[in-house]
Amino acid sequence: MVTGSAGISGSLANSGDISVGTTARVTADGAAGPLATTAIANASSIGLLTAGGAGIGGDFSNSARILSLANAAARAGGTGTAEASAYAYGIAIDATGGIGGSISNSGFIGAAAEATATGSSTDARAVATGLQIAQGSVGGSISNSGTLAAVASGTDVTVVALALGTSLAGGTLSPAESTLLATLGAPATLAGDGPVTVASGIVNSGLISANAIGTQSASATAIRVAGGSVIGTLTNTGTIKATASGGSATAIDLAGEGGATRVFLQDGGVIGDIVLSSHHVDTIVWSGGTFAGDVFGGGLGSLAVLAGTASSFAYSGTLESLASVTVGGEGRRWRWHSPARRSPSAPSPWQMAAVCSSPPTAPSPPPPTCRPPAAPLVSTSPPNGPPRPSPPPARAFRAPSRCRAPRASDRGPPPTIS
Repeated sequence: MVTGSAGISGSLANSGDISVGTTARVTADGAAGPLATTAIANASSIGLLTAGGAGIGGDFSNSARILSLANAAARAGGTGTAEASAYAYGIAIDATGGIGGSISNSGFIGAAAEATATGSSTDARAVATGLQIAQGSVGGSISNSGTLAAVASGTDVTVVALALGTSLAGGTLSPAESTLLATLGAPATLAGDGPVTVASGIVNSGLISANAIGTQSASATAIRVAGGSVIGTLTNTGTIKATASGGSATAIDLAGEGGATRVFLQDGGVIGDIVLSSHHVDTIVWSGGTFAGDVFGGGLGSLAVLAGTASSFAYSGTLESLASVTVGGEGRRWRWHSPARRSPSAPSPWQMAAVCSSPPTAPSPPPPTCRPPAAPLVSTSPPNGPPRPSPPPARAFRAPSRCRAPRASDRGPPPTIS
């Protein structure tokens, strides 16, 4: 743990294994009387913790393994009540003091939590977060070229692989968490919500994975930006994955951000939904890789699909509440507008209009223009009649634009030029 206002003036690097595990098992069988029928088990584990406003003047990097495990089991006999809570955090950072450089992971950062409860009335809550930054600023980027993963199982499960601007457990501290922080001498400011400012955005070329297994409710989020946090850009050439059994799976959640974000999907894959902000104009630029999930635009966001690292795209999800969707590349680009912006007379819920694509690689020749001949054309006089009058001068022909439908003013084929 790093705590205190002094912090670290230079950089902090981990090149060894950090593994932390806690286990709590409680059994209430009623042997001591009717009051001994409630079993409560709490287990909390944090692999690496910075708190108390402790800043890091340089970079924070991990090239090895940081692993946090928490297991809680409660058993109550007869008609007893069993409650189990397990909280696991790979890295928990209160960046109030600031991180002057970047946060990078080329190794493994993971968290796993398991909660089980057996009895007449049961509750098993499990929370796992791989990398969590409660508040503060990052002077560089947050980059991952290794593995950042979180997994949890129980009846009520919340999993976030990378969380910005969220408190421990995403809400009020549990008794187990309060006890843990008190034991470590960490102040309660770690429980505060954002904002977190990341100067150079998030870059992923590895694996960011969240897996939630819940019997009643489950929520899995690979990347969550909340508490008014601002990241600017998110670039993916690796894999961002969220899966949930019995709940929702979100790959990228920007609903709680404090500023617009540009998401660049350049390669690799995104598995899970993408949720954009309803207060800021976010943009998704998809130029390569695979995407399996739905997009919830919040009414302001947009999606642009452009030929880049890939030349073909396959998508079978749902696009909801997007201001616009643009699909194109070297050829024609098509733009769809959401129903809220369409013309009242449009027969379809989507209004499609062709717009010009990027400039062609070679300059196009000018459109053909027919000009009148220099001298009027006079037909040959018939043998027994006066000369015929000259025809009127030929009118110039204007070729229709290839990016619009022909107008009534556009004439037919140009006249023959002698």
